[in-house]
Amino acid sequence: MSPKISPIKKAIAKGTKGLMELAFGSTWDAANYSPRRAQTPGAAPTDFNHDLTTQTREELVRGSRYIMRNSGLPREHRELSWLYGVGPEGLKMQATTNDDEWNETAEQYFKKWSKRADVTERFDWPYIQKLVSYAIDTDGEIFVIKTRSRRTKEPRLQLIETHRVSSKDMRSASPSEQQEKWIDGIRVDHQTGKPIALGIKDDGGNVRSVRWSSVIQVAEMESPSAYRAVPTLSHSINHFLDESEILAQEKANVKAAGDVINVLKRKSGSLEEGTDYDPFGANDLDENGELSSDPKALANITGQKTLAIYDDEEYESIESNRPNNTFNGFIDLLREDSLLGGTPGALAIGGKSLSGATNRLMVAKAERKFKARTRTIASFAEAVWFFVIGDAIDRGELRAVKGWSNISVTPPRSLTVDSGRESESNRRDVDAGIKLVSDSYEEQGGDFMGAMRKKARLIKQVQELAESEGIDPKTLFNFDSEKTIAQESGGSDSAPKNSESGGAPSGMPAKK
Repeated sequence: MSPKISPIKKAIAKGTKGLMELAFGSTWDAANYSPRRAQTPGAAPTDFNHDLTTQTREELVRGSRYIMRNSGLPREHRELSWLYGVGPEGLKMQATTNDDEWNETAEQYFKKWSKRADVTERFDWPYIQKLVSYAIDTDGEIFVIKTRSRRTKEPRLQLIETHRVSSKDMRSASPSEQQEKWIDGIRVDHQTGKPIALGIKDDGGNVRSVRWSSVIQVAEMESPSAYRAVPTLSHSINHFLDESEILAQEKANVKAAGDVINVLKRKSGSLEEGTDYDPFGANDLDENGELSSDPKALANITGQKTLAIYDDEEYESIESNRPNNTFNGFIDLLREDSLLGGTPGALAIGGKSLSGATNRLMVAKAERKFKARTRTIASFAEAVWFFVIGDAIDRGELRAVKGWSNISVTPPRSLTVDSGRESESNRRDVDAGIKLVSDSYEEQGGDFMGAMRKKARLIKQVQELAESEGIDPKTLFNFDSEKTIAQESGGSDSAPKNSESGGAPSGMPAKK
């Protein structure tokens, strides 16, 4: 990176014309030089990968990891993004071909594979999604290598954290390798800028190349010229560091101010014998054989600290006003600015003072942020489905059908401030056909087809039991008043309404 040249030096190099341009060169005031204003940091605008040097990115990641480990607010921001953008059960994927039998078989195959999805066989598929979402907020990105198990040769995922990605050292490389273009750990094509390979650094510092076709980069880029991403809270790392230091100092000051001192005034220089204030050792003889009071011994009875002064001395205690409202407002300002552009601060902190309308506005904004995270993880999930199911087709475990790579991804249940109203709205959407019943199940972490199979088995068992006992099945189970699928998916306990009977439950006369 070339050294930064100040606007003044540039203007002097151009002569009088340059000085005039410096002072009056633009009708945009923010572009003009002013001695009353600090110079804007940074060099002239350029590609994102030039602004985000390796050293800059590593420093941002270092700061982000520190605040994630030591500050509650960034951790809550990261937790909310995963909880409502991905969900504890992960994103649900459904095959969307016209062959229902194949769809079910493929989904069961993927479900079986997902139990040990990573190359170390420690994490299942939903937990991998959690780690990926965490990495986006903490490091800005994560790289996933499509590989295979050495034992079973099945598809596996290898998670590569951002600090493991590094460019090759070209000083000892061959002449052909020295012609390669590397941008912060990613080898790119000279003409198109398309990534070709990824450099992965091992514990010994050696870098090996992995073909980009085997790499999935999961990140939320800020610029079309970016090859690497930054943590989501990069703009507020200094705020959180300052807040931690300020709070640590303030806590120390509060403790010091709360350390109350007991004052013992002495006239004769000793305590009276036989009184309640004659603790053991308080009237011991000194080296001259004279009685002397011991304030430390007195502290054993009174507690805290004891200060002994003579009669002609005076001790004054100054009442502390820490922490005060000014300090609290300052901390609130830091936190508010830190979370702008991310999870709404009131949602992360609690927002006890918010009104109902403000709560709904905050939740609506947060829900859109969570949907953005859902889209990012959904793109990653689609690539993994293509890898796993495509491999199964190549090995003959699944037959190839048209559109086998197409899937639908169901997000977790939406964040809401009124679950009753949302449940009712959900039931109406299902009844009207706006939302599929399966989507309603998936949003709540359920398996629609699994629930229907279980329901079918239960009904069949009831019918078989009634037949074996020679009784009418309806005496055991009223099939006519069975709740609709839509009501079950919405969690309603009310019976379905019959439009022909004026809204009365089926099998009952309508009220006249």
